[in-house]
Amino acid sequence: MRAPGHPPACFLTESMMDDLSAKLGIDPLEFRRKNLDPDSHRTPVWQEQYTIGAREIGWHRRNKIPGAGKGAKKRGIGMASCLWWGGGGKGTQVQASIHSDGSVKVVTGSQDLGTGTWTFVAIVAAEELGLRPQDITVKIGDSGPGLPSGGSGGSTTAASVSPAVKMAVDKARGELFQVVAPKLNAQPEELVARDGKIYPKSDRTKTLSWKEATALLGTDTITVQEGWTEGLSESDVSGVQFAEVEVDTETGEMTVLDEEEYQILSKEGRRT
Repeated sequence: MRAPGHPPACFLTESMMDDLSAKLGIDPLEFRRKNLDPDSHRTPVWQEQYTIGAREIGWHRRNKIPGAGKGAKKRGIGMASCLWWGGGGKGTQVQASIHSDGSVKVVTGSQDLGTGTWTFVAIVAAEELGLRPQDITVKIGDSGPGLPSGGSGGSTTAASVSPAVKMAVDKARGELFQVVAPKLNAQPEELVARDGKIYPKSDRTKTLSWKEATALLGTDTITVQEGWTEGLSESDVSGVQFAEVEVDTETGEMTVLDEEEYQILSKEGRRT
């Protein structure tokens, strides 16, 4: 959930679901399960998230009657569902360069307004090359080399730029493997780049460090350019939250009782 208007709207609609389930005398979790669209691709994801979240929070312990209990302080376990659209699209071009001294540079016309573009570009490139993010030099906001990109925001930046970074870096890595393969007596498609080394999948005794491998370029530099590719990013993310809280009905103060038990499940089923 993000964007200024959506959390309040989510709170409103989810509160309505709780009010309706209480009026009908139905468990609010089961009420949500029964009202999911059977034809929606989100429904199986939400159903699994409901099961995981309920188990982890101990949903069976919840106060069955809202507001029940003695004293001004009331305890309860609640949950809510959410979704967000976003997603990437075509239009972004990325340039990747590998130099003979081992340095790697990735350039994109995209910007960073606090959404982490610098970071995810370095992470994606490093993962593809078997290096560390700090080994990657990232230059953003430079469309001069013919590197168009979309605007930052709208939940589209990372999903539009990351696939282009991956494709460009993969292509550069492939060209490097072409140079390195004869030295390792292997075919380019047999090589992997991992942990700062390049070696054949079947024989790690034949290994070159990243800098030993790039030194084979001599005075040459590998520079390639690639764009966004379909299938490397997703949109339409759904999630659920479960929490146990205590509310002082006289002051309105609310306390999350055990923050370690606060469950947020994303589309991938991960808990945070």
